[in-house]
Amino acid sequence: MRLPRRRTRPWEFLVASRFMKMALLLILALAVVAYLGSQLRTITAPPQLTVFEPTDGYVTSEATLPVRGQVEKDAAVKVDEVEVILNKDNTFETEVILQRGVNIITITGAKRYSREATIYRRVILEQN
Repeated sequence: MRLPRRRTRPWEFLVASRFMKMALLLILALAVVAYLGSQLRTITAPPQLTVFEPTDGYVTSEATLPVRGQVEKDAAVKVDEVEVILNKDNTFETEVILQRGVNIITITGAKRYSREATIYRRVILEQN
């Protein structure tokens, strides 16, 4: 005697343990991709650059002007395309020679694989 055939539905082929394995692998793959994405963003982000002196719009009668600031660790700093040596506490200081009128000082900081952080300062030299 033969038993009547029962129609098999697609979800009956899913085995709970197999479904759990696939779900865990998917979660693990998403976690790895998220971690790598956050690390890539950290590596390529521009460094934190702070300029203490001069302020924007500074007016002076001196032909030389000190530029002081700080950048995060492992970054290089350039002031008007001239590389500046950093102190042990990641601060920098250099002198810029000004010309009469408006001078635009460009301060850039970059890590090895990052984008550049750029700050512009307008300084006016008024000589009598």
